[in-house]
Amino acid sequence: MVAVSSMRVGGPVAPRTLAATAETISDVQSLYQSLLYEYDYEVEQAWGKRGPGFSSDGRPQRWAALLEAGRGSLWLGRPGAGRAHVEGTIPSDLVGTYVRNGPGLQVNSGKTKRHTFDGDGMLLQFTFPGGEGGRVRFKNKFVRTKGFLEEQAAGRPTLRTAFTRGSVDGNPFFNPFDFNLKNCANTGVLAWAGKLLALYESGLPHELDPRTLETVGESTVGGQLETPVLAAHYRVAPRRGGDGNGDGGGVRDWVAFSANTGLSGTELIFYEFEEGSGKLRHSPTRAVLPGTRMALVHDIAVTQDYYVAHVGPLEFSGAKFVTEYFTSRCSIAECLQYTPDKPSKIWLVPRPTGTAAGQEPRVIEAPATFVFHHANAFQSTTQDGRQTLTL
Repeated sequence: MVAVSSMRVGGPVAPRTLAATAETISDVQSLYQSLLYEYDYEVEQAWGKRGPGFSSDGRPQRWAALLEAGRGSLWLGRPGAGRAHVEGTIPSDLVGTYVRNGPGLQVNSGKTKRHTFDGDGMLLQFTFPGGEGGRVRFKNKFVRTKGFLEEQAAGRPTLRTAFTRGSVDGNPFFNPFDFNLKNCANTGVLAWAGKLLALYESGLPHELDPRTLETVGESTVGGQLETPVLAAHYRVAPRRGGDGNGDGGGVRDWVAFSANTGLSGTELIFYEFEEGSGKLRHSPTRAVLPGTRMALVHDIAVTQDYYVAHVGPLEFSGAKFVTEYFTSRCSIAECLQYTPDKPSKIWLVPRPTGTAAGQEPRVIEAPATFVFHHANAFQSTTQDGRQTLTL
């Protein structure tokens, strides 16, 4: 059973309990499987259990292995049989493209087994052209990061990741102060201003061709990023109207952020990019979080007036860093420890376009909670005039 709850500044909302089904368990287990091949084929409504585009053994005729057997054979073998099966009807009025990103290549070489979160990013794309007959085109492709290309050429892991214990080859002797970690480009994806970006927790985005999914390279979003980091999660926020409350005419902004954290402290930088031009709407907003070291801010929420960052009671353990990280018994990520006897802090950073613009950030203490992702946040006014924020 999984408990799901939300938080309202001023008091928590009663949690809901969700049952873990067999399908959910199967989905979770599939995280540990690699997707080794890149496909590009079209599914037609008339296929049924099998039809045009598939060979007699159910395998797509137009499959293409990422690499031929050889130096990359550590991870790649021959493609298995596949089969398209269309149940129901593909809506004729469904038009558009759906893209998702996730770790597609899991590494377990005997000596080294990477965490699921450290898998190389793979984009999966479903394109629905619409019209009668119900068609959908499927395409998937790895993000060709520098690290991905280097490791594929070597046929083995060569770079450390956030969850690497010791050296990349399983050797207990390594440089513990080498924090140059691999950008896996495996977490977020965004189509914005004619570009497609694959996002990762601690590195630059990677730009891809939105039609072919070919990797263009690392992106600084037109030179507009102030640090070589952009978080994997973001918000697309409707723009406010001229009166501050009305309709913004359907205009939206991409609200992104970077979390620059270390032993010296944490600073958040918030960006807002226009939908048409992709240009910054205004200068980035910086917010230093006093009293926070090595904070984990994986996601944010946005209201009409504030950027909202939940900082849970995670602390960097110097003792674990020395006794376990140095001795290859834990990764750098595992040096963060949850301290439930301390409160969470919710930071409200004023947006430059909101009614609180120009004010100092506000911080509200809340019960100890670890938050990885936010569903939404919104402001409201009670009958007695109090402002309430629901997160």
